[in-house]
Amino acid sequence: MKISIGEKFTRLTIISTSERKKYFVCECDCGKIKEIRQDHLLSNKTLSCGCLKDEAASKRASVMHIARTTHGLCETPAYKIWQAMRQRCLNKNSKHYNRYGGRGITVDASWLHSFENFLSDMGQPEQGMTIERIDNNAGYSKENCKWATRLEQQNNRNVCQYITYNNETHTVSEWSVITGIHKNTLSERFHKNWPLEDIFSKEKKIYLPGLAIGAKISQAARLARTHCRRGHEYTSETMVQTKKQRVCLVCKDIAARARAKLLNQST
Repeated sequence: MKISIGEKFTRLTIISTSERKKYFVCECDCGKIKEIRQDHLLSNKTLSCGCLKDEAASKRASVMHIARTTHGLCETPAYKIWQAMRQRCLNKNSKHYNRYGGRGITVDASWLHSFENFLSDMGQPEQGMTIERIDNNAGYSKENCKWATRLEQQNNRNVCQYITYNNETHTVSEWSVITGIHKNTLSERFHKNWPLEDIFSKEKKIYLPGLAIGAKISQAARLARTHCRRGHEYTSETMVQTKKQRVCLVCKDIAARARAKLLNQST
């Protein structure tokens, strides 16, 4: 089939022949000039200079963008919390799945695929708050959820330690806020069965024989030793008391003999 100058194929208009065999110089409706193969024009394989394909891709991207931003709240705290909640309960590859979906924690059907319903029931959280289930063994729903601070949520966990002192019962984290003592310090003292007065003492204390915290206690521990590190018993004849420590005369004598032996061997 013969192609004539001026003939139009979709968006391409023939303006001249090309130096290349079986090619024509075409002007696209967008104004771009491009050489197109004759058989591509006749078979409608090429409909434009490429702008038609770009426009179609742009429309698809626009439709997808509109679908994803229906509510325009994807960057809000509530949306991120909603997404994380669904991941914990539905995604078996989530690192938290075993503690949630893996043990039967579900998301209410009205929230599962609708962020709008979730937002209508819960609203946006205040800064620093996250979602908390009132009953840790029940799922996520309007009746079982509330916004809470990190500390409040931590106090609702099954693993919380409760300590009663002066007729008040609080978690370790709460006692840490009340007393100003680091929660790890309180927890360690609690597990070592310290007396309550010492658990909440701001002074450094220890209850392990032979160990101490602080210079005064370390010195007392050293002075209480009955043998040196090599096992020689301290007596009035084998030990000299200095200002800071006890010196074993047996060990000192052994070291002196060793030095003398090395000196003789070198000469």
